[in-house]
Amino acid sequence: MKRNLNNRLDCLSLCSFIRGRGMQNKSTWCTLTMALMLVVSRSIVGDNVAPSQSPPNDIPVFNVPQFLVFGFDDQDELSGMQAVIGIFKQRKNPQGLGQKETFDGTPLRCAFYTAGQYLDYTTIKNLHYQALSDGFEIGNHTYSHTTGFNTSQSTWENEMEQCNSMLASAGIPEESIVGFRTPFLEYNNATFKAMTSLGFLYDCSIEEGFEKDQTAGSYFWPHTLDNGSPGNKAMIELNQPYELIKSYPGIWEIACYDLILPHDSICENYGISRGLRARTCNTIDYFDTTTGKLTGLDYNLIEEAEVSADEFLGILKYTLDLNYEGNRAPMTFGAHSRYYSNTTWARQLEDFIDYALSYPDVRIVRPVDLISWMRDPTPLDTGVTGITDDLHRKYSTDAFRINVLPHRSIQISGYNDGTVTAALFALNGKKIPSVCRGFSHGKTRGLVLTASSVSAGVVIVSVKNRRMTYYRKVQLRDGF
Repeated sequence: MKRNLNNRLDCLSLCSFIRGRGMQNKSTWCTLTMALMLVVSRSIVGDNVAPSQSPPNDIPVFNVPQFLVFGFDDQDELSGMQAVIGIFKQRKNPQGLGQKETFDGTPLRCAFYTAGQYLDYTTIKNLHYQALSDGFEIGNHTYSHTTGFNTSQSTWENEMEQCNSMLASAGIPEESIVGFRTPFLEYNNATFKAMTSLGFLYDCSIEEGFEKDQTAGSYFWPHTLDNGSPGNKAMIELNQPYELIKSYPGIWEIACYDLILPHDSICENYGISRGLRARTCNTIDYFDTTTGKLTGLDYNLIEEAEVSADEFLGILKYTLDLNYEGNRAPMTFGAHSRYYSNTTWARQLEDFIDYALSYPDVRIVRPVDLISWMRDPTPLDTGVTGITDDLHRKYSTDAFRINVLPHRSIQISGYNDGTVTAALFALNGKKIPSVCRGFSHGKTRGLVLTASSVSAGVVIVSVKNRRMTYYRKVQLRDGF
């Protein structure tokens, strides 16, 4: 039975409303959810969003959230899912300016893509129901986890429907199941025909980032499959056994973005021994030591690359930093809950999440939240409708001194936090290539930032540490 995609997304909002009213009784919760679904049968024009490396609505890159989205597959071990839920429930997003539209200060939540065959006992069913009640997203990962490149549409549909039925037996309303991930990231056109037939809102199975001109920091933002998928085309160019994906209007793609392994020159900055890429090449024959790209799943890190715990953490940190300093396309991490019943991997996951949350502009959200934001993009600071002469985002009382120097340079001083970084942006939000060096003169120390590819003119200088971000419009000078 086909369902309206927009209504299915609205269902999750309704679930949150009901949960917020304290309606935890299972029958009441489900009955009211489905009743309210009948009320929300509104007609909305289908989404059609083209792939783009720029943030939506021309929001300057420094004013968009750095989204981080986690999706956990399978749920074949109770203790692993319990561990993940515990990690997320203990934390909240940075408070920011308190805007609900940018998820400021909201509890951390993720998605669980469950294979229906594992919902075969009461305890795991109860855990799924409780997770949904607590605001986690529950998605479909087929029933048997046996599909692949050659699976027919009828088989895909049967697998999806069986999984939905098992989730329903756990008290998960079918209308709340809006996301799908294929086993092994293997798909074909029949996959998306089945998704369209059954009314799914989004897929998260297509790898993104293997394009030759892309790396973390320049990936495509989420888009719909109205015009196919650039990530799919890139995989075909790499001689992977995928079909060219056709047009599937309105289906969102929350890509499985590649992770980037640090180059030797910066490995030590992330607590990793030099030679990581060379070591990975010894365990993964397709790995390219030049780009450092690896499929963005924990399986590929733990089982294929055989990384250590420190390497696992360092790779995630480095990939996030590249995204954050680049175009801030979302970072997604595909995971498997069973790994986190192991305290070593659970600790590294916690450490990475805490590292991410130390950035004031990071927001860890569910895939449905990301789609909701993409539909109505809201800047981190909604008061910034243009660039003023002195533009502050007040996360703390820290202050910086900024002086304009000759030769398109800016001096930044007056701070005591060694983690300060700086960048230049054009007025349209595009990042300007620049060279940053430290300086020390007596008791004064700081940074000098020199634009390398722009002439004199008005630019935005961004200075940030782990607690605040500060912006100012300045006039670059060529000569003295």
